[in-house]
Amino acid sequence: MELFLVAMIAMALYLIGVGRRTKTSPMTIGAHGYWAAPAKRALVNDLNLDELKDSFSRFADEREGRRIDRAHYEGPRVAYLHRAARAVMSLHVVARDDGREDRFTQIAYAVPAGWRHRMEIGPASPDEILDSPVPGLVRVPTGESEFDRRTRVLASDAAFARDVLDHSARRALTDLRELLANDHIHLSASASRIFLRKRGVVRDLPDLSMFARLCDAVYDRLLVVWERENGIEILDETDPLEPEGTKCQVCSHPMAADASVRCRRCRTPHHTDCWDFNGGCATFACGEKQWLKGAA
Repeated sequence: MELFLVAMIAMALYLIGVGRRTKTSPMTIGAHGYWAAPAKRALVNDLNLDELKDSFSRFADEREGRRIDRAHYEGPRVAYLHRAARAVMSLHVVARDDGREDRFTQIAYAVPAGWRHRMEIGPASPDEILDSPVPGLVRVPTGESEFDRRTRVLASDAAFARDVLDHSARRALTDLRELLANDHIHLSASASRIFLRKRGVVRDLPDLSMFARLCDAVYDRLLVVWERENGIEILDETDPLEPEGTKCQVCSHPMAADASVRCRRCRTPHHTDCWDFNGGCATFACGEKQWLKGAA
């Protein structure tokens, strides 16, 4: 009997010791390796974090902002001012139940005081039910058949959403979908946050600059419509996607829309002959060799 009691006590002490080591040891192995957050580890394992931080640093310099590193294993962030609004570019990682991860590049903007609208915009699924699954939101067609076929627009105020989604905003969202060639963009605007999120990691400075420029254009349109709704007169509203002036970057001469091409990456217009003469885009640090027809 005494031997049995001694054996039981020894077994209990052993099990307590194993439990403590399991909870505290950093070497415990789980389904994804050590018991660290798998998303944080993966961000380091298959991304060149130093190169990514360098691109974000140069973007911060370009926007006169600052890079923010929260931890050595996390992707960089850049905080900057767009007009008078605070903006933060960052990486967003979503861990799935099956262990896989979705990565996004996103820009979050300050929410205007008193903002009361809700909008959710993203790609439309072929088998999607047209009725809104989100309480309080309705499906909003813009009237442009191709955009409506590919894009799901949900809003609390259909008239406000249609006003926001003018030609310029629809073009910016379409260009954002084409970035990284994955046909994805997600806009979410509510009283607590406004962000645009792009599936994938935007790594290079020219792509980061283009991503920010297109996101800024959509955010600017939201502000224009919001200010107009609140009785603030807009004296001079310009298309934020149009380059300053209508002169070719190569020859500095004016050009007609039907006699020009746009850079596939930064959308800067050029005369077709000037593009060929220059061997590609004339915008500094762009380097794109392929163009899109038309300046609009």
